[in-house]
Amino acid sequence: MRSLLIYICLLMTVLNIKAQPENTIVYFDQMEWNFGVIKEEDGKVSHSFHYSNGGKSPLMFYSVNTSCGCTTPTYRKEPLLPGNSDDFIVTYDPTGRPGRFEKYIIIQGNMEGNNITLKIKGVVEAKPRGIEDDYPILLSKGIRLSDSQIDFGAIPNTRESSGNVKFYNNSDNRIKVGIDTNKIPEWMKVDVPEQVIEPHTSCIENIVISPEKDMWGRRSIMLPIIVDNSVQPIELFVHGDLTEDFALISAEERNNAPYCILSSYFYSFSDSRMGEELKREFTITNKGKSPLKIRYVDYNKNKINVSIHESEIAVGQSTKITIMVNSDTAEDIAEIIRIISNDPIYPVREIRVIAKIN
Repeated sequence: MRSLLIYICLLMTVLNIKAQPENTIVYFDQMEWNFGVIKEEDGKVSHSFHYSNGGKSPLMFYSVNTSCGCTTPTYRKEPLLPGNSDDFIVTYDPTGRPGRFEKYIIIQGNMEGNNITLKIKGVVEAKPRGIEDDYPILLSKGIRLSDSQIDFGAIPNTRESSGNVKFYNNSDNRIKVGIDTNKIPEWMKVDVPEQVIEPHTSCIENIVISPEKDMWGRRSIMLPIIVDNSVQPIELFVHGDLTEDFALISAEERNNAPYCILSSYFYSFSDSRMGEELKREFTITNKGKSPLKIRYVDYNKNKINVSIHESEIAVGQSTKITIMVNSDTAEDIAEIIRIISNDPIYPVREIRVIAKIN
């Protein structure tokens, strides 16, 4: 009975906080912390921001967001009574982040001003690099790979573009490595499909994208990796977006170009029911100085349907893009819609939509 009464009192306290017409006051001993120089190899560092409730109502933090996934907050979830204090702990992970950093923690709650921003900063001293750092992916027979993907980003659709990955032979034997070219499409080629690497040396595997006329949008493929005639469990993911070639436009043309702005770049349908209409409209606005032309809209046609009202948008004007998610199946959906235009600054704009369909 006592436990039940305590629970009811706590629940009423939380409800009272959310309905509280007057916000309370929170005092932090400091709003910013400088870690100074920290070593990447030493791992995570933490700092405690001490705070107290200086108001007359219980203090409650509703949500906490950080500017980077490398920053993790640990804080009190229960109401803090007037006159009491606690610690708000912020942990920073420097792994793979050498150099200066500044990160922000935004706290929302029932305090005056409704939110508080804490800041951490410092300098990460990079750890000494070894073979495992430059070639983190281990294949068979001591062969290491620099990366499992080649991201071309925006690819001009009028000329060839090349990217590469590097192999390193960490063994004492000569070993043959390469890319299985049996599934390579017509718009791609591999300079040297197979090559032999001497012990404790590296080699480069060069991939070339050769677009055909009027090709637009996303191109991606998984390429099998071969080590001494053995197919590896890790494949090479090659991807990019075919756009216009803006390399030769003048500074004046760039200054007078269209500029594509979206009303939002993300939407979550949250929990939804099967068969429910999941529809969302976004606005595309031309903030530039010449007409904006939508060249192509790329999306997964099995999961979503996209329609754009106008493919050419005058200066200062807008149009709508409608996105509908297929809710016929109970599943979690996370999709990206890529809008390819003649905007030289952002030739590819992305809208991300997620939905949990029950």
